[in-house]
Amino acid sequence: MKEEQEAYWNQVAANLERAASKHKYHTLYQKLRRLSGKVKSTNDNFRNADGTFVRSPTERLQRWRQFFEELYNHIPPQGPQSEPPRIEPPEVIVASWQATTQRPRTFSTTLPTSPNHMV
Repeated sequence: MKEEQEAYWNQVAANLERAASKHKYHTLYQKLRRLSGKVKSTNDNFRNADGTFVRSPTERLQRWRQFFEELYNHIPPQGPQSEPPRIEPPEVIVASWQATTQRPRTFSTTLPTSPNHMV
């Protein structure tokens, strides 16, 4: 019995190491969660509009269809449509420092072009 348990745990450890070496982390953590006893159960129970539980896959699809029809199919707003706000184009303003007729200044000294020449 003890040898069987040891063989089982050696096999489990080998499977976990194989999953880790192949970078299959989803499989690795899924097996670890299962071994720890913390299995996350999915709750896919939901109710019809009348409060009864939906059981079959066909009923589930019908319930989803009903849900989205109620969600997206609604009465459009009534009354006159409002106009969008009017947006005026901005006036083009040129600052005094931007408009100039002067020639650009030139450097009085030239910069070195070789990397050996340090300033």
